Order: sequence, then C-alpha cells, then structure tokens
Amino acid sequence: SGQSLPLCVPIVDDSGHLLGVVGKEAFRLHGNDVFNSLEVHLEAISDTVRGSTELEEIATSLESAERDYLLVVENKKPLGYITKHTLSAISPEPFDVLRDDKLTQSDMGLSSLVVPLV
Repeated sequence: SGQSLPLCVPIVDDSGHLLGVVGKEAFRLHGNDVFNSLEVHLEAISDTVRGSTELEEIATSLESAERDYLLVVENKKPLGYITKHTLSAISPEPFDVLRDDKLTQSDMGLSSLVVPLV
C-alpha cells in the first residue's frame, strides 16, 4: 500500500492504561484483521520509560530492550515511543559524556524526539 507502518500500536484499557502493543509485523501480515483476534497479537511490554528518565538510563534501556524502541509512558498511559535513531539524533557525543550532567528528556527538550502515538 506504500504506507509506512508504525513500530507498534499500543492497546489500552477503558482508563487509557497500557495493556500491551500490537507490533508492525502483525499488521504487515494480517492488516487490520489483528483487531478481530487481538488476544493472539497482543504483546506484553515491559520496555518503557517516563519523560523524566535520564538519558543514560534511556540509552542503557534501549540497548537491553527486546524491541527497537521504548514506549514513553506517564501514569500508565502511553504517549509515544523513542528509538535508538531518534535518541542518537540529539548528540554526536557518546552518552557516557553526558553521564555527569544527569540530563533528562525534559531537560534537553527531548519531547520532540518522542514519536507521538496518534
């Protein structure tokens, strides 16, 4: 279809709290039919960060994450996701150079690097 697929589609409960995600591959293989059998395609996700998470911790979490992204969650509600690519766009310096600064996403205006969920 020429349309690019999101890395994931978060699935939330009636309160907007994160239940899990449906990954890009499920949509690639099954299209919107994934919603007809959501229990089959829903993936639990534990790789999340908050907007106030320090950059070093985000980088470390991305390295050990099962996926190529981390969901950004506030109050159990998904806001977007951050990838290695978007994180590396903020600085040409290695992350350990930033270690002493203890900068957070908020401090550096990283909200612009979080891919919003629409």
